Amino acid sequence: MVQRSYRKCTKKDRPNYLTFAGKTYYFGTIFKANFFRAMQYCRQQGMQLVSIPNQAVNDRLGKFAEEIGSHNGHFWTSGTNLGDVDQWMWLSTGNNIVYTNWHTGEPTLKNSVNESENCVEARHFGKGFTWNDLRCEIEAYFICESFENTCP
Repeated sequence: MVQRSYRKCTKKDRPNYLTFAGKTYYFGTIFKANFFRAMQYCRQQGMQLVSIPNQAVNDRLGKFAEEIGSHNGHFWTSGTNLGDVDQWMWLSTGNNIVYTNWHTGEPTLKNSVNESENCVEARHFGKGFTWNDLRCEIEAYFICESFENTCP
């Protein structure tokens, strides 16, 4: 097994990295991936697909997306209801989603052609960084997180 070493992360080191509230976030804007590939990429970096536990984190992530010029980006989170259609959860932590910031009318669980939407994206819908349920196979940017202020 390969041992990874970590060091304190600074904005100068990595421009798509944000340190906030004891975590380091990486905004994957170099390429788009479906929900599963985004999760795989985060894990390969020693991180996990983001969970958003409260309004402060949601707002800061949305503001950072604007700061790096990705205000029109769609970002995968680890939110899903794949395990139980009636319960949204953060797949990266296993916790049920308690705080929500759904866009008006969301989640719909189906798109306009009746395809299931089981994964959560965050994006700017006019006002604020709000959430939308989306087909997990759609390619989008993504946000990874780690639990320490470290750069992988």
